[in-house]
Amino acid sequence: MKANVQKKKITGNGFLLLITIALFVVMYVAGMIVFADKGFAKPQMFLNLFVSNAGLLVIACGLTIVMITGGIDISVGSVTALVCMVLADLMENKGVNAYAAVLVALLIGVAFGIVQGFLVAYLDIQPFIVTLAGMFFGRGMTAVICTDQVSISASKFFVSLANMKINLPFGGYTNNKGVLQVPFVRITVVIALLVLILIFLMLRYTKFGRSLYAVGGSESSAIMMGLNVKMTKLKAY
Repeated sequence: MKANVQKKKITGNGFLLLITIALFVVMYVAGMIVFADKGFAKPQMFLNLFVSNAGLLVIACGLTIVMITGGIDISVGSVTALVCMVLADLMENKGVNAYAAVLVALLIGVAFGIVQGFLVAYLDIQPFIVTLAGMFFGRGMTAVICTDQVSISASKFFVSLANMKINLPFGGYTNNKGVLQVPFVRITVVIALLVLILIFLMLRYTKFGRSLYAVGGSESSAIMMGLNVKMTKLKAY
């Protein structure tokens, strides 16, 4: 008895993902060829994409959750600026230790999410309007705290953690001066990848993840299935 083999069809989202990956590969290979003398083909150059954009990866993971529910959040940039400015000001100008400063920054981010989520979910205000107001508020509060660039140097623990290099056991090469160069990533890359994996597992294998997709697909259907649509939206933000 022959087993029935079902052919999996590529969905529209899957096709767009394949196109995006293909374009990235083509453009990166083209860059390796054109800028080979600039070191573009070196492994570290590729890893620098993650080092420079680790924060954006974490932000994108959070914004993905909001967009799955059919919402939008344009305040993420201003909120990021605000929590970073609070973090730097507390450690550099107020003498607060790194642990307490990070906790305060996280609480500010959570407060922003709760307020904006409540306005969107329970008061039915358009998410664009709510997050637009949040964007201006975050930007204004950042300027109120400090208008100058603040470099963190007081907290040795924070500085050493930020400058920590995690060497990789592959991709080593010798530069023009005969010095062995070992590819590395920062601790921020590890954190970003862990967040990405956790968000993926949450969306795919948890009840909350399925609720997000249900709300984003059809709110009326989600209500008939007995889901708490308003609470799901609040948690998403």
